[in-house]
Amino acid sequence: MLAILMTGCLSQVAPLASVPEWYSTQQLQRSGWVIGYGDAAELDTAKAIARSDLSRTLQTHIRSELRLHKLSNNHTTDRRREQQIDEVSQATLTALVVLRSEQQDGRYYVAIGYDSRPLAERLFAEIATDAWRPTSAPTLLHQSQLLQPLFERLDFLPSMQLTVDQQHYRLGHALQSVRLRGEEIAELLPPQQSPYLTLKLIPSQSRYRPEQLFHLDITTRQAGWLSYLQLHQSGAVVQMIGNQRVAKGQALRYPEPTRYQGLITELSPTERSSRVTHLLLLCETTRDLSPFEPINSRPQHPYQSYRLDHLLTLLPGCEVTLLRQVISE
Repeated sequence: MLAILMTGCLSQVAPLASVPEWYSTQQLQRSGWVIGYGDAAELDTAKAIARSDLSRTLQTHIRSELRLHKLSNNHTTDRRREQQIDEVSQATLTALVVLRSEQQDGRYYVAIGYDSRPLAERLFAEIATDAWRPTSAPTLLHQSQLLQPLFERLDFLPSMQLTVDQQHYRLGHALQSVRLRGEEIAELLPPQQSPYLTLKLIPSQSRYRPEQLFHLDITTRQAGWLSYLQLHQSGAVVQMIGNQRVAKGQALRYPEPTRYQGLITELSPTERSSRVTHLLLLCETTRDLSPFEPINSRPQHPYQSYRLDHLLTLLPGCEVTLLRQVISE
């Protein structure tokens, strides 16, 4: 009788759902990747949970690194790691990588990854070494600090191609390329001052608050055609001054103080910090600026001219000055 009763009880217990081994062990290891896991009855919900788990995991990882760097007073390192947290928090699912997805017993199991390796390391790892070819005409990209570790490992300056795909930049060559992240776009062009074209921000500060007014002081030491563009951290390139004729030794303040209070710094509602690169060109002939959207006075206007690739083609033969501006709360 006891055996019969026990058999009856066991028959009422629902079988345990089968969980994929890769999910239960959470051991999808990839060098340099941070991985989040999620499961739910709906696929989209499982992805959302995995993305939330990824963000928490990355914050824990980066906060521990920040504690290690606390005594070094390396503010650049701190900002970069904080930017990584912001980027994952703001990223859409398409910006991250679904490493694995599986359905078992009516439940979805998802692993989503974020590649936290620096740009040079991703380029070296994802593009075959013998695929790189030396360049005979180095560009401004070859001066970028982000790419110096790559050149050291290759032992030569390679030909590089910057392309854009649906407002996302990729760097590499015709066959293989790596997608750039937001903070990498902002740092891809190195700050520099041409001796024939100087630029100062007024007021001059290391960091600017959101909605702060400022002007540009520009001095030309040779005649030519002056253009001023802004490269936003999103990757959008905005035209401010287009092919304005200037004389040698001319000084101007932009925007005109008698007409405007100044330019204003902006942060989107989801940003804690951002960077804008101010870029001046002084050329002997005019340049084609038609691909670039002109400045708009509407606050939080989403610019659509993601054409840094075209901007790079305008630089040869011109005097170039770049100045990076940090905006943070």
